[in-house]
Amino acid sequence: MTLDTSWGLDIYRVVLFPLFTSGVNKGGIQAVDENAYEGVEVPGPTSFEFSFGSPRSIPNVSQGRVNDTIVLPSIDPKTAVMRCSYSSQTLNAMLSGLKVTTVGAAKVVEEGTDKEGQEIQCALLLSQLVSHDDDGNVVWVTELCPKATLVPSPVNYNADALVKEYTIGLSQSPKRMWGEALSLATHGCTRAVKSQVVSNGRFNVIGWLGDCVATAFVLPTDKPALTSAGAKVWNFATGAAVTGTWDHATNATTFTPTVTPDALDLLICTYEY
Repeated sequence: MTLDTSWGLDIYRVVLFPLFTSGVNKGGIQAVDENAYEGVEVPGPTSFEFSFGSPRSIPNVSQGRVNDTIVLPSIDPKTAVMRCSYSSQTLNAMLSGLKVTTVGAAKVVEEGTDKEGQEIQCALLLSQLVSHDDDGNVVWVTELCPKATLVPSPVNYNADALVKEYTIGLSQSPKRMWGEALSLATHGCTRAVKSQVVSNGRFNVIGWLGDCVATAFVLPTDKPALTSAGAKVWNFATGAAVTGTWDHATNATTFTPTVTPDALDLLICTYEY
């Protein structure tokens, strides 16, 4: 089938990848070794709403009528709002640059602190729960935001079920989440806020970090690649594909690069599972 038209509803999962803030991998996800870094999964997402603002319509008015109209981009910020049915102290502390502490056997995290405005930047993966193409075939729709800042809001206490809300600031990036540079020749643009993926299988992104020693890099055991042909490994710093071999043609779990990655080489694997 042709992967193009899709419709669907609800959320399958939302995953956040805190970004490096220094070093050669600045902007890339914080992988740690040859074992897959899967990011931080958000518990209980119920809704995710993008807001890119409305285009501006500028009319040329004379002689009592509109003679022409120019449409310009919105000057509103590009944002999103995510709502969840759970509130996680660990997640909220990570996003806000805070720490979860203990008081006896209890856990405590602060809110409304002097670190407001210093929330960390993440890459974000959002998968739709159910999607079909225009022929009724099952497909998977995934949104990828390479630069997102999430600000947790305090929950309200009333007769309604808890809702944890996150206000999200979105920024343009010259790269896709895996480091591939956008170009006019290939992509039609040089910067973007997000990428939309339509795939036959569930689309996933994970990270590995080289150390000059590791020669085999492993996918999550519960998320092997459907096919090695559909998996691709990227060097985030260069944006180039990394050559190598997989252990199996289907249900692949281990990638061996042709050249052993250097220390702090950030490798990103994109695949379907």
